[in-house]
Amino acid sequence: MDYLHESLGTAVILNSILDVLTDNSTLEDELFQSACVILVSSDQSDCWLKDDNLEIEEEMVTFDGALIKACLNEDYVLKRMALIHFGRKPDKWILQRFGHRVFSMPELIASGVRDTRDQTRLDEFVKFVNTLVANGTIKRH
Repeated sequence: MDYLHESLGTAVILNSILDVLTDNSTLEDELFQSACVILVSSDQSDCWLKDDNLEIEEEMVTFDGALIKACLNEDYVLKRMALIHFGRKPDKWILQRFGHRVFSMPELIASGVRDTRDQTRLDEFVKFVNTLVANGTIKRH
């Protein structure tokens, strides 16, 4: 995540779900109210999404497969979402919902840019986020 944050520069502040959840907010609040939501997909999260699993950390719901699936069916929320995936591609229905907002970075985040394909993927993601910033979807910090 640090490598991704460095690549985005100061255009946006990346927060994990635990960073933004407070006693007065919920995962649902944050998904519907955030200017941009980046879902990081992995084999484990894909299984959790498929099975409507919950993840709870520090007494807060940090992953809710059923809620996230519902958000993927809400264009209002979906237009502010992007998906980064590692390893194998997510299920076809997820890819179809995200369209051009799917960024494949199998080893990039964990180990840094290794070749021009990695850099191209990262550049595409940074361009997408910067476009949201330029359009006012995300406010600069």
